[in-house]
Amino acid sequence: MMKKTLKTGEPGNILATRKYVNEAIQEAREQSNELYWNHNEKLIPDMQDGYQVFPSGLILQWGGVDMPSGRDHWVTFPITFSDDKFRVWMTDYGAGCHVPAAVTSPGNSTGFMAFGLDAGAHNYGHTTCHWLALGR
Repeated sequence: MMKKTLKTGEPGNILATRKYVNEAIQEAREQSNELYWNHNEKLIPDMQDGYQVFPSGLILQWGGVDMPSGRDHWVTFPITFSDDKFRVWMTDYGAGCHVPAAVTSPGNSTGFMAFGLDAGAHNYGHTTCHWLALGR
């Protein structure tokens, strides 16, 4: 399959490459003051810690966490939420089958406590997870 790079606005019926999409988003970002972006973020997230602030004030943050003991691992958000009314979702990745949990603390908007339970052994175990947080 031949790869082709298109200029913005050029017609074509091809599968867009990550580079092409990143360049198109970068061009749109430069032309628009309506979007607010994390300056260190890649345009298509690769699940390294990052965030995006939407014009409405809604904040989406994401990242990964490795918990060697599976318990009591504090995760600090890339940016602080304005209050403690945010939500966190976690999902296991890697070897084994683990059940991750995110525990938030009332009055604390800087992060959360992460835990990972080995589903087969029913005890805390080495767990690696991706997390996603949504709030203001």
